[in-house]
Amino acid sequence: LFDTGCSNPQDNDESDGPVQGTTQCSDLVDNDNDHTIDYPNDSGCENAADNTEGNGGTTMTQCNDGLDNDADGLVDYPADPGCENREDNNEHDSGLLCDDGIDNDLDGLVDLEDPDCHGNPRGPGEGEAPACSDGVDNDADGLIDYPADPDCTGPTDTGEGSLGDPRPEPISDPDARIFVSHLQLSEPYSFIPGNQLFTTLTFRNVGEVTLHHVKARVSIPALGVLRSVGPFTLGRGKESTQRITLDVPQQVVPGIYDVRITLFADEEGAQRTLHRTLEISSLETTKSEEPLIHYVTTVYCPPGYSSCRAVLEPEANL
Repeated sequence: LFDTGCSNPQDNDESDGPVQGTTQCSDLVDNDNDHTIDYPNDSGCENAADNTEGNGGTTMTQCNDGLDNDADGLVDYPADPGCENREDNNEHDSGLLCDDGIDNDLDGLVDLEDPDCHGNPRGPGEGEAPACSDGVDNDADGLIDYPADPDCTGPTDTGEGSLGDPRPEPISDPDARIFVSHLQLSEPYSFIPGNQLFTTLTFRNVGEVTLHHVKARVSIPALGVLRSVGPFTLGRGKESTQRITLDVPQQVVPGIYDVRITLFADEEGAQRTLHRTLEISSLETTKSEEPLIHYVTTVYCPPGYSSCRAVLEPEANL
């Protein structure tokens, strides 16, 4: 029998060549040993009729190297949706919470380190963001997340309300009224950055019902600082005086700022808002902590002497 793999007596290769009608890019063989076979999987193939499976100078990338670079069980283009094309050098998918390099739920664990990802970059996610950093007004008080909502101790706090759960929507009671009888700010006209602003507030329940969950809040919206006191209960005709201390940042542009004082009772819907201006100065006055001592000069001139001796003595000793 004649071997069809021999083209002539001088042929030194008796193996059969490609079957007629097949090429390197359609013969089901990994001809270039790059772990990808034929078109369209092998980036070296332009089409199924291409008889060269080699890359032909194409740069090896994560999307054509035959490796599962992002450990998601999918290899290269087009199998891995993280690859836009064979030249894409990033197999990682965009938009996946478990493969974005971000600690989305602020628990200190990123991507596959987070057990909520279940070891899968395509997992359901790192878990829900805490209530104090989820962009939602969970307790319906008009303030969202840390530091805007004073009920939040930090961005990882899981409860925006004082009890950790959203409070019901406030119900407006026409008989619920609150009145401010006294309001005083410390140094409203020459405030120094970095100091504390002391606010003294006296208010009275002038309505016909007891007020529950009453809070008093002082804020400077332009600086993003606020402080509140409460909650507490205020009976009919009862009065309360509260002193609220607000920390003002050191790095503040001098100018006049709006100070907002708000009183509200969530359950009854009573609310009162007042505004005062605060002038923040650019000059800081310093006070010496050392006691100020005045000295006087005493001159001794004994009789018969032409020169006198001067000494300094504390005024307190005279």
